[in-house]
Amino acid sequence: MPVTKTTYLLVDAWYTSGKLMLHALSKGYHTIGRIKSNRVIYPGGIKTSVKGFSTFISKEETCPVTAGDDTYYVYRYEGKINDLENAVILICWSKADLSDNPAFMLSTDVSLTTSEILTYYQNRWDIEVSYRYHKNSLGFDEYQVESLTSIKRFWSMVFMTYTFLELFRVSKKKSLNLQTIGDTIGYFRKQYLVSIAKFAYTCAAKGVNLDAVISKLGMAA
Repeated sequence: MPVTKTTYLLVDAWYTSGKLMLHALSKGYHTIGRIKSNRVIYPGGIKTSVKGFSTFISKEETCPVTAGDDTYYVYRYEGKINDLENAVILICWSKADLSDNPAFMLSTDVSLTTSEILTYYQNRWDIEVSYRYHKNSLGFDEYQVESLTSIKRFWSMVFMTYTFLELFRVSKKKSLNLQTIGDTIGYFRKQYLVSIAKFAYTCAAKGVNLDAVISKLGMAA
């Protein structure tokens, strides 16, 4: 069940396209995401890029906004963009003197406060981290099947594995000091190496020759 009454799509700058946002709105969803610095807005009816517009913003025109543990200095624009008649654009700096490069955020839900938009988007970091583990550690991007059914089965196996690792991490967090999914994957990899070492030791104790051990492990000499 959604935490909010409205469903929000959290996307990065590659996916905040007009086509996606309009399709989401047609399904009753809103989009919150990063946008590129060349995105066009119309402050006061004047066409300009968000990056160009940001150079004219003074510190006094921004408001400090806290989201999670972080504070940003934000200018809020609400109005027309190239893809939509009305949206919220947040121009955000992390330094109070606005000396760093700003980040640009978009929300199609203009009823949200600035703090809510930033807080909702921060959840995307957890999504990015989970996909990193899916791809780098669980082979999510390495399937070599073509049919949609096979792809769905492969994805299901990967997500089931991820779910198992997370459930194990939560249940053993204190006893094994597992803070992240990466810690859990490392734990099982070490256990696998330990099991191989135990197997090799047992074979050696029983006088099993090396070729037989390699064969039993399914390895090529």
